[in-house]
Amino acid sequence: MIRRDFDKLEVVKQVEYINKKLIEGYTLTNLCKDIGIGRSTIRDRFKKISYEYNKETNQYESIVEIVDADPRILARSSKIIKDDINEGILSMQKSSNKVVGTDSEILTNMISSYDENLSKLNEMYNWYKLQSSNKVVETEKLKIEDFKGDLVVRSYKLYEPIQKEFTDFCKANNKYKVQDILCQAIKEFLEKYK
Repeated sequence: MIRRDFDKLEVVKQVEYINKKLIEGYTLTNLCKDIGIGRSTIRDRFKKISYEYNKETNQYESIVEIVDADPRILARSSKIIKDDINEGILSMQKSSNKVVGTDSEILTNMISSYDENLSKLNEMYNWYKLQSSNKVVETEKLKIEDFKGDLVVRSYKLYEPIQKEFTDFCKANNKYKVQDILCQAIKEFLEKYK
């Protein structure tokens, strides 16, 4: 597939295409070369819809990110959602015992409450995904700004243990560019010790 045709696909279809080719034995590098697109473009595009590359499975997988999740807030959210579910079940049971109105009135009522019901259903689904996902990525207060400006190349000497720890940190947070992590760290240091 060429880049022009690839770009016309919805992003979810692009993920499916890439995953299918990876299963067939393509490497991500060769696949990107065949399409004529950069790996970083793929990474950034898929990241926008919460997909990240998993080296172990050699697939792009959907992720859920929790930032500073407070267990008390999660507990309250799940209680609210459970209460809403119980109310919905009770109202459905009551309404199923007696149907009032003509077919068109019932249909009009169903259509008018569609958005509200869909919203509650999406909320329940998102809560379920958070509760059942074993692929939840937890990050603690790592916020990388969108840096602008020209890039400047510099060479600095580091002590080996710090360099190894920084490399491990970058690998664990590979959704960010190393230059952005480094810029954020230096910026925070400068702000703290002005």
